[in-house]
Order: sequence, then structure tokens, then C-alpha cells
Amino acid sequence: MLTRKSLAQIFFISCMLQGCSSSNGKSTPSSLSGSPGGCQAIINSPGRTEIYVNDNTRVADLDQYTPYDIVIITFVGNVPGKFDSVGDPVIGITGSLAGTPPYAKKGLLGLQTGRNRQPLYLADRIPLLQQAGKCVLLALGGATMQNADYAVWATPDKTTKLAQQTVAIAADLGIDGIDIEFEDSAALLPDSFGPTKYNGIPFITNLTTAISTAMQSAPMPNKVLIHTPQPPYLETYTATPSNPYVPVGQKYNPYMQLMSAVGDKITWLNIQYYNNFQWNNPTALIAQIDKIIAGFDGYAGIPAIKLMAGKPVGQGLWIPGSGTITGPTQSYPIESDAGTRYPTPCAPGETPGKDPCNTQGITNSPQTAGFLDLTTITQQIIAPLKAKYPSFGGFYGWQHRSDALDYWARRIFVSLNRTPTNIPAAIPATTYKTVSGDFGYRVAQNNGISLATLIAANPNVNFNNLQPGTTLTIPGAPSPWNWIISAGDTCDYLKQLFSLPSYDVLANANGSSNTSAFCSGLQLGQVLIIPVGQLAPF
Repeated sequence: MLTRKSLAQIFFISCMLQGCSSSNGKSTPSSLSGSPGGCQAIINSPGRTEIYVNDNTRVADLDQYTPYDIVIITFVGNVPGKFDSVGDPVIGITGSLAGTPPYAKKGLLGLQTGRNRQPLYLADRIPLLQQAGKCVLLALGGATMQNADYAVWATPDKTTKLAQQTVAIAADLGIDGIDIEFEDSAALLPDSFGPTKYNGIPFITNLTTAISTAMQSAPMPNKVLIHTPQPPYLETYTATPSNPYVPVGQKYNPYMQLMSAVGDKITWLNIQYYNNFQWNNPTALIAQIDKIIAGFDGYAGIPAIKLMAGKPVGQGLWIPGSGTITGPTQSYPIESDAGTRYPTPCAPGETPGKDPCNTQGITNSPQTAGFLDLTTITQQIIAPLKAKYPSFGGFYGWQHRSDALDYWARRIFVSLNRTPTNIPAAIPATTYKTVSGDFGYRVAQNNGISLATLIAANPNVNFNNLQPGTTLTIPGAPSPWNWIISAGDTCDYLKQLFSLPSYDVLANANGSSNTSAFCSGLQLGQVLIIPVGQLAPF
């Protein structure tokens, strides 16, 4: 029996063989055209989209149609309790995709849909994304590595060994590149939390060089190398006695210094505008990006194409000032992940304390995590950045488990002036003859639809007493984009945004023959079908 997913896969494979492409006259990364080798085009294109994935319950939701150009699929670092023959830590996957240490190429992601639900493995998902033209990266570090974890690698020979082990894992998995997610504030910032055991600036400089060198001879499809700094790492500091590796009184800027030394080896920077709520004000965020691009305190500017800004992902829509979140958040709550604190300048009205400008009392709140509603992100961050810097690199999110159905992703994607082209084919209606043991929920699940949808398509069937041999209608599906209504969305705005020929097209796609009532009744958090088959080029 062909399921919705299997039909979509057949369509995708057919397109890969026959070249189902779409051109809209715009220069955009090729991940949306379904062409192999798209990673190299992505590297040099503005308006990129990117997502982190470190949850094996959600990787299975990523497919060729997800509106991201870059997928950072898991983390590697020191595997707890594992050491090699000379006593150095073993490097392996440290998140929920780890499987059996040091890492599992067959790390289980979940089960495929369909009647014969087969295991879905990490090694299977990576080429699927790459065949759709996406870059797949592996992250080193993140929150799983602390000061002491890095300190064991801080000598030049050990740094080279860390780089080689990391590149070996990426090459074995067929991954396109590596993201150095160095979050050891104690080694970079003055007055940080706890004593540092090494100097972080030469360490990340040497690590960048070592990974770049190791990748050149590795059998990797591409050689992408990025960094993901916290925004405090791009500020200038004056060394204090608490930082034993920089002379007291000396000014330094960790990442501007890094880019001055080895920026030619770094493809782009992801700036983590989350876990740092001092930059939750769009004006403050853009002001820092302006400074980074222009250069300051003696440092040369970084080209806009080499910068990407990131925010927490959420299907839900946080209403600023209300403390509430609305929308379909029940299954996938906002990713807070805000446990780390950085000693950054206080915003107006904030009082420094033991935990500077970020009190314990609001740990893990949406505000502390840096969460912003989609309207603020698209209209007050992305739109001004695009206007100022047409070549600005793009926007990314942490992380995919908060938006498994890609509502957040689609709005970010469209706000970057990207036109959806790589979308699932329309799926025709089919029939299915039940067998012994079938019941309504199982049939619906195996066909990727809800039980309510199955019942509605078969009004004369008694699903409380489903008999073998019953012919059921499995309804088809159009080829839409789903869209979640956010503040400011009106029929007029959506018509202009998607270049729809009329309001009626939008109303009809959502089952309404009364366009006026449909448009006046739009609700915050409502999910709409955008009939992408009707879209004109942007």
C-alpha cells in the first residue's frame, strides 16, 4: 500500500532522476530546487536558513521539503567515561543521537511511517537531505563541553588530535562540514564564572586551523567550517586579574580577534542571539551587527555574507508584555535552554548582581531564552537587516524539536524573500481494503492522516466495528504550505506576501466559499493552507 510519505518519496526520487526544477528568476540557494551539490551554492548565497537538530524524536520529521538550507544534525564532544589508550577522552556524539559510544552511524532516529514501520537511522537521513541540495553539518562542543573538557585539548598536539577525531566522524557520516560551537566563557571573558584552565583565544584559533587542515584531505563532500559564538564573544573587554592569560588592562575581543587571524578558513558565523536576553531588543541586536560589519576598536569588519543571526524556535507565538504564548504549542513547546549566563553590560533598568543582569528568578523563561514572536523577528530584525545589507547571510533557529511542522521555518524563509519551489507533490486519493486486525486509528496512522480525516472521508463506515474486506477511501492531499497566523497577518498581507491572484484563492484553499467572512475571522495561531500552486514568482 502506498502511503502519503511513500508517494512523496516516489515523487522526490522521480524529480531527482528527471530534473523537476522550478525557476523564479531570483538567485537563491539551490536547496529549494532539489538539485544535488547545492551546498556549494548555499555557501555563497545570502538569505540562508539553518536549523539545529539534537533530538532523536524530531530528526525523523526532517525531510527534503523542510525549508532550511543548512541542517546541523548533532553534537560531538568528550564522551563521559570513555578514554583511549593514552588517556585522552574519546570524541563521539554526545546528544540523544549518540546510540552506542563513541557514536552510532546507525543511531536510531525513530520509525518510518507506513504499515511496515521500519527503523530510520542517522546514516539514512543525511543523504536524503543532501540529495535535496542541503548542507548537513556536525557541531563540536555546545553545552555538553565545559572548561575542563576543553582544557585537556589545549596544547597544540592535543588540539590537532581533537580536530582529526572530529573530522573523522564527520567524514564517516558523509557530512558536509563542521560547526565549532565553543561556549566556554571562562576561557574567553573577564570576570567569568569559575577559574579558567587555559587561554581560549589561541585554542579556538589553533582548533580552527587544525580542523580546516584535516578537512582538506578528508573524504567529505564539502569543506564547510563555521563558528557559533555567543554575542558577548564579539564585544571588546578590558582584561582583569580574574583572567590570568591576558595582561591586566589590555583590551581584547575574542571573535573579532579570531576572524582577524583565521577568518579566511571560516565560512560564516552563527551569532547566538539566544541565552543572551540583553540582545533581545531588536535595536540592540542590529546595532551589534552594524558594529561587526563596520569593524571597531581596531578590528576589520566582517562581511555581511559571513554572518547569520539566530533565535529560539517556537511554533507558539509569544505575545510581548503578556507573558503568554498562543498557538499550537502543546506538542512542541518553546525551546528555552537558557541555563548559561554571561557577564554582559546591563540593559536600562537592570541591576547587576551575582548573576549580572540576568537573575536566577527568570531562568528558562521565554524572555531569558531570547525568544521573540515571529512578527518581531521578521519585521524588526530580518526586514531591516535585508534593507541595510542585501548580502546578509541569513537567519537560523535553535532548535527543530520546537517546530517539527515547520511553521516557524516557513515564515522565516519567506521573510528572507525566498520563494517556495521544492514542495511535496499533490497526493491523489486512494482506496484501501481492510484486513483482519485493522482498526481506524491504525489505518489512519499508516496513511499519515488523522482518524478524524479518515472518518470524514468514509461517512458510511462504522469504525467502531470495522470489518475485514471493507474498502476505505484514503483522501488525497494538495501541495500546500501550512502557515500559522501571527500578529499583523491579514488576507491583504498574505495576498501580497505570496503574490496570490485573489483573496478567493486563499479562502477556497481553506474550505471557505465566503471570502469576506473568512478574512474577517482570521485568528492568532490559526493554521492556514497557502495554495503554493497559485504562487507567482516574488
